[in-house]
Order: sequence, then structure tokens, then C-alpha cells
Amino acid sequence: MTITLRPYQIEARDATLSAWQSGAFSVIGVAATGLGKTEILLSVLAAERASGNLSRAVILAHRKELIEQPRDRIARNWSDQLPVPGVVMGGQNDASAEIVCATVQTLSRERRMRDVLQHGAISHLIIDEAHHAAADGYGAVVEALRFANPALPILGVTATPNRADDAALEIFDRQVFKYTIKDAIHTYKALVPFVAMGVRLPVDISGVRIQQGDYSAGELGSVMDVRNANEVIIETWKEHAADRLTMAFTATVEHAKHLAEAFQEAGVAAEWACAETPKDERNAIIERFKAGQTSVLVNVALWTEGLDVPNISCVMMVRPTQSSTVYIQAIGRGLRTYPGKENCLILDFVPTSNKTLLTGNALLEGKPKAQKAAEDKALQQGTILEVIGIDAQGNGIDADPDTVVMQALDLLSVQPMAWTFDGKVATAGGGASMTMVIVAPQTERIARATELKDAGHWRSEWNSDFERVSQYAVYVVNGAVNYLGGAPEWDGAVVVAQDYVEKHGDPTLAQRAKKWRFEASTAGQRGMMRRLGLPYKQGMTKGQCSQAIAHKLAELELKKVGILK
Repeated sequence: MTITLRPYQIEARDATLSAWQSGAFSVIGVAATGLGKTEILLSVLAAERASGNLSRAVILAHRKELIEQPRDRIARNWSDQLPVPGVVMGGQNDASAEIVCATVQTLSRERRMRDVLQHGAISHLIIDEAHHAAADGYGAVVEALRFANPALPILGVTATPNRADDAALEIFDRQVFKYTIKDAIHTYKALVPFVAMGVRLPVDISGVRIQQGDYSAGELGSVMDVRNANEVIIETWKEHAADRLTMAFTATVEHAKHLAEAFQEAGVAAEWACAETPKDERNAIIERFKAGQTSVLVNVALWTEGLDVPNISCVMMVRPTQSSTVYIQAIGRGLRTYPGKENCLILDFVPTSNKTLLTGNALLEGKPKAQKAAEDKALQQGTILEVIGIDAQGNGIDADPDTVVMQALDLLSVQPMAWTFDGKVATAGGGASMTMVIVAPQTERIARATELKDAGHWRSEWNSDFERVSQYAVYVVNGAVNYLGGAPEWDGAVVVAQDYVEKHGDPTLAQRAKKWRFEASTAGQRGMMRRLGLPYKQGMTKGQCSQAIAHKLAELELKKVGILK
């Protein structure tokens, strides 16, 4: 299928191309996690290829997961505009490919670079997570590629252009676009609002050394990894986030392990992983986490980048940091949109002895003045240091720490349509007799398809069906079931559904804030729910009953035509 770019992605693409045309050959673009950096960089390559300027390209990153992402995305959404890339990494050496995805560790080796260049000079270089570009290896790669092509255009993309060690990103001459987390929440509705709570921990990190702009990880982990601190962390989570899928970040592997074990001892389904955890085991851990079988997943820095679990709605920073890069990359795991997800709760655990740490303030880029009174009161209350947040209109939350979380759940919203989600299927009314449906990736079917492929029993005519079940597939149910398209992420599927309602439905009926939704349910609705076998709870409104009925009817239609099993 052909991807539909959002307006800001088109703007970013055009800004990059304009800069290159004006002679600025090495540029960097900043886009908050969840705004689709991969789609931006691929749109740039597609435009250059369509205009005849691209002969060969390299997409460079520092981790395997980041190499696989553009390859898989091209195969899924860009195959009509870009060839599927080859991979140069480890035992893979698709050095002759038109587009090469490579790790910097591999391509900085002279032999691997020679293998790539013997098939022709590289006309374009993309550097993903470009804040790493000051590290060893990147300079050697750029130098070798520029020796073969002195006019090499370079685009770096990142969510966090600043480095903890203040090393200059000397590879880049100009910043061509910047979309912050606040932009993503308020302007583009691409990320959920957030609430950040600072929670005091009974530990002292004043003696921990600063190395390369941040705390020594080993020393920090030793101080933080104590039983009484873990008890505060667990009790805070139980009080404020027990119903939220949660990712926690620690400074050391030992603390990740001990914190996960402490959660388990407290009766909470928790797991941990590190870079040494075998890949198959890590994949299984992530699948259990995605499915909600695990409530809390603890790691060090394993999943700060390249992870897509959009139903994470709480992030715990159990790793004090002075680095905006470390902080924002971690928090970005919880800001993705997802059906039924109103906001992200950030729990910042702050040692008693330090007031210079980065907390939720880092996301606001200038805290609203209205926050001051709430913070002052929070500071006086002892355990809660501060509560800040931002709503869907870009405004600060001004509320008492004891009530701010509940108020956020009531007031914050990014989706204009009212979606109902059961873990597999999301539905929303699109107008009279029209129901919009988004089917989440069907993991059981994907696993079965993988088995068939591995066994050599796969048929090419099954490819289109496999594409559908591998994405967030969008359908409209309106007397029949029609497939509208799909997207690799939830928010992209929502765009497809909303566009269809705007053109063919009744957007006013679909809006979640309409007064009729809050009126008392009717006898007819309650009777229909009984006939469909749906549980009716005392006090359900017209909107709640309507959504439950529409959801069930749509699910039955999808099963009737074989879309759901």
C-alpha cells in the first residue's frame, strides 16, 4: 500500500530537499518520538528517487533494531516507490543493494565499506538517531562516503539533538525542521498528553560522580538499589499506576533485576531484561508485555529507542539523570497514541539530596506559569515533589497533586472520535449505520504465517492477506465490510478512519463530546444488549450502550466474512 504522509511530514521532507538544493548538504531534523521519523526519511529518499537524483543510499544507525525498521517499513508501505533495502550487518552483506541499511559498527570497517563502494558511490546518506553521530565510527563512515562522492547529501533524524557530554554534532551544518513533544501533543495530536509526578526517594546521590555529563551508572545503581527505595517505588506504582502498562528504567542491570523481583514479591507481574538477554527470550518478554500478561517491564537502556509498544501508559524513571537525551528517549516510550489511552503518567523518582535532575519539565520546553502554585503546594507535602503536565490544547495542568491524575483522566483527550477497544478490535461510530473498525495486528496469524514460510509452504497469493493481519487494518462496516487500508502504527490507522468519516460519514455524530452520549440509555438499547449477550451495568449512558452495541455488531460482521477468527 502507499503511505499517506501527514502535513508536517511533507513539510519536513520539503525543508530537507530545499536545504540540499541550496547547498547545505549535511542537515539534521528533530521530531519527537511518535511523529514518524522513519516515514520522513523514507519520503525524502522516495522524492529523490522519483526525481532521478538517487542512485544508491545508505541508512545508518547504531543498533540492529533501528536497521530492521526502515527495511520492514519499506516492504510494508513504500514498495511502490522504493526498493526493499539490503542489510550490511554481522553475517549479512547485501553490499550491492540500491538502498543499504547498515550499522555504524559494521560500515566503519574498511573491508565492509569497500564491499559497498565497489558497487558504486553512495548518492545519499541517512543517519537515524543522529544524536549518536558524534560517537566514534560515524566520522570514518562519512569521510569514506564523501571521498567517493564529495557532494554527498546527508540527513540526520533524531528526537533529541543534544548530547549529555555536550559533544558538537559537527557532521551537520543546519537544522531544517523541529517538531517538539508539545507540538506533537497540541498541534498534530500525534502523542498523548502527559502528567509527570516527582516522588522523593530515601537515598543520597550527592557522592555519585558525573562522567561525560551524567551520573556514573555503576555508582548510581549501587545507591538506588536498596530495599527501602524499592518499597517506595512499588507503593507509588500501586497507588497511581496499577492499571497502567508500565516500563521502568534503572541505571544498572542489577537494579533492574532486583526491582523486578521486588515487584514480583509484591504480587505484581513484572519482568526484566538487558542487552545480554538472548534475542528469542527478549522477544517473548516483549510479546507478554504487549499482551498485558506483564504489568511492569524493567530495563536499563535496552528499549529507549526502536521499540513500538504504544499501549504503555506509564513510564517510571528510577534512573536519575542530567541528560535530556536519556530522559526524553525513555519517556517517549509512553507517549504514543493507542485506543482508549488518554494520557501517559510519568513517575520521576528523585533522591532527597538532589534538585538538579531532569524530570517532566524537560518535555515542556518552558513550563507554564500556572504550574507554580501546584508545585509549591506539592513541595510542602513531602513525598510528592511536583506534579506537572500538559493537556491536549498545550496548556499546563494547574491542580493539586492529590487530584491531578484523576483530573487528567477526565479532561485530557487527543482523539475526536470515541473509540472502543477490546484488545484486538477498536470501533467508533462514523455516522448513521456506519461503524469504523481498526483491527490490531493479529499475532496468532502472523506466527502461523511465519511457520509456513519457514517450512517452505507459503504461497504468494497469501501475501496481501498477510499484509493486512500484520498492520492496524482499517475497515468500514455499513451494510457490508470494506477494507480501507492499513498502517504500521495505531495513530496512522486513526488518520485513515477519520479521513473516511470526513468524506463519507457524519463527523459530528462521531465526536466523543456530543451531549447525547451522556444521556440515560433507552429501553431499546438495553434490550439490544441483552439479545447480543452484552453485560449492562447500572447507569450506562446512551453513548456507552451505543458503542458497546456497534462494537459487537461490527465484530460479528468481521467474523462472518473471515477477517476475524
